[in-house]
Amino acid sequence: MYCKGDGVAQDYKQALEWYEKSAQQGLAEAQFYLATMYYNGEGTAQNLPLSYALLLLSTDATDATDATDATDVAERAKELIKNLKPLLSPQQISEGEQLAQEWRELIKSNLNN
Repeated sequence: MYCKGDGVAQDYKQALEWYEKSAQQGLAEAQFYLATMYYNGEGTAQNLPLSYALLLLSTDATDATDATDATDVAERAKELIKNLKPLLSPQQISEGEQLAQEWRELIKSNLNN
C-alpha cells in the first residue's frame, strides 16, 4: 500500500516499517518485498547482505494461503538471489546467512509468544 502509493501517499519508510513487522511474523511475501527494498535502497540505505538474508527466508514460503502463492514467492526470491549473489563478496554471503539464521530465531520467538 505505502510502497506503491495505493490509496495513500507513497511512503517508502512507512512501507519498510510495515513490511518489517510482517516479515518478523514469518510472512514470506513481506520478507520478499522487504528484501527488494533493501536491495534497491528504498526507504533505507541499500543493504545487500540483509536483502540476501530476507530472500533466503522467503524461499521457505510456507505461510501462504495456498501452495500456488507459496511457490510464486519462493520462485521470485530464488530468481532475485541468482541476480544478487554475484554482487556479494564471500564475507557478505556469510553475513547474510548469519542474518537469516538470526531472523529465523526471531520469527520462531515471535510465533511462540
